[in-house]
Amino acid sequence: MVTGTVIVGLPIAAPFAAVLISFGNRGPARFDLLMPGELVVAAITGGVVLVAHALVWHRPDRLWTILGLAGIVLSFAGVAAVADQALSASTGGSDTGALLLVASLLYASYVVSVLSLLVGGIVTCRRVFRGSFSASVRGGESRYSNEDVRP
Repeated sequence: MVTGTVIVGLPIAAPFAAVLISFGNRGPARFDLLMPGELVVAAITGGVVLVAHALVWHRPDRLWTILGLAGIVLSFAGVAAVADQALSASTGGSDTGALLLVASLLYASYVVSVLSLLVGGIVTCRRVFRGSFSASVRGGESRYSNEDVRP
């Protein structure tokens, strides 16, 4: 679960890391808005790990995790299909403004789906590990319980 959350977060964190690296090189800071789309494989891989965890452990939020992964896959497939249509329309001399707008909106929905899966993974990690660290520091019993996990 932690691994899936970290992998899902890579496409979101990578543009920020690139900006920090460009500051270190004293070059102009360029924020790459398309980098999350280039890392779609990482988002899907992390989403599959989160869905597998949710299904195996019968998490109550498994439906939303599945919907988040489906949103990533469907919106990115839509971006690819609409961009292909825009490319074929542009070679024929047609106006592609509406197609590019649809592709931009689908890409924005892809980024929102990745963000929702990332936030869901973080919330699930907090819920699972709630109190276990503080109990081990105190030397007492852990407050963690499996009230939301079926045996």
